[in-house]
Amino acid sequence: MTGDDFWKSWCAIILIGGPIMMGWVFIAHSLYISRYLPIMLKSLENSNYIVAYRRLNQGFGLPTRIFLVSQIAGMVIWPWLGIRAGQMDARDIQNFPPRLLSLLKINISILGLAIAWGGIAYVVVKLR
Repeated sequence: MTGDDFWKSWCAIILIGGPIMMGWVFIAHSLYISRYLPIMLKSLENSNYIVAYRRLNQGFGLPTRIFLVSQIAGMVIWPWLGIRAGQMDARDIQNFPPRLLSLLKINISILGLAIAWGGIAYVVVKLR
């Protein structure tokens, strides 16, 4: 499908390196959002899932902070799953700060873009 000339070009570098770069952007954005972690945890203090996870990880190292931001993003953006399971409180979701919600949506969008781009790059490499 693609010739050897393509793989020596900048397009190939962008195609293959893009998902890796987007992964780093995701990590950097997650670390930026983790500055607001106390506010997010305070907003979700009635949710059993977040309270239990908070007790397990008191130290909040960098990987833990990134993981917790991703967990909160998933639970706040798609709240019906947690509410139906009884892990999230509907009032907490309604009272979640809108600015943080938009930051979490951006974070999930970056991750989705990186995954989609990586999938496309994988298919192009396999079809080579």
